[in-house]
Formats: sequence, structure tokens, C-alpha cells
Amino acid sequence: MLARLTYLAVICLVLLAPVASRAQLQNQGQTVENLYLAAEHVTRGIQYAAMNLWDEAEQAFWEAVALDYENSMARQGLGDVYREKLLFEQAIENYQIVLNNQPNNVDIQYLISLSYYDNHEYEKARVASEK
Repeated sequence: MLARLTYLAVICLVLLAPVASRAQLQNQGQTVENLYLAAEHVTRGIQYAAMNLWDEAEQAFWEAVALDYENSMARQGLGDVYREKLLFEQAIENYQIVLNNQPNNVDIQYLISLSYYDNHEYEKARVASEK
């Protein structure tokens, strides 16, 4: 009898876990659908960037950010687009959001340093490169 109750309890937990995680996402203002759509926009943005269609890539990445504000791939994509457009301050702003979510991301730290350097802010580039 105890084994059967344990089995039923495990089944209930397995079935209710997705509901609980979905509710948690909705409490944060996100749904699984929004996260999925954001990923689709990011993929489209990456494709546009690969074709050097920077305005279209920017729009796709912003659509992803509208669905998932801290989406690291969308924010990095926006940073890359702005670096290509020579809008270094906006690039740094988006890279910084990624770095806040992923503090040990050395690639993003490098891109921040390069953006400062390309914007002729050499001291900030040096400081960023030493982090």
C-alpha cells in the first residue's frame, strides 16, 4: 500500500511540475509561448545579420526583447548590430545587459572593451579589458 501511495505521489508531482513552472513564468510576465516566439525572432535576427541586413536584424532582435526583456542572445545581437552601425554606446548598453545576466562571459566583456576602443574611449576600453 505504501509503495502504491508513493508511486501516486510521484506521478502527481511529475504531472503538476510543468503547471507550477508555467505559473512561475507567468508570474514573471513570461509565458512559454512568449519565450518560444522570442527565440524565433532571435533566429531570424541572426539570419538577417548573416546577410548584412542590419535594419531587419535590429527589428527582429527588438521583437525578441519585447517578449523577453533580458534575452541574452537578442541583446548580444542588438549589440552586434549597433557595432556594425557604429553606434557604440548603444552596443555597450546591450552588451552590459548580457554581462549583468552572465557575469563570467568573457566574450561579452571583450566586445564591450572593443566597443569602447572603437568609440575612442581608450581608458574605458583598458579598464573593461582588465575585468
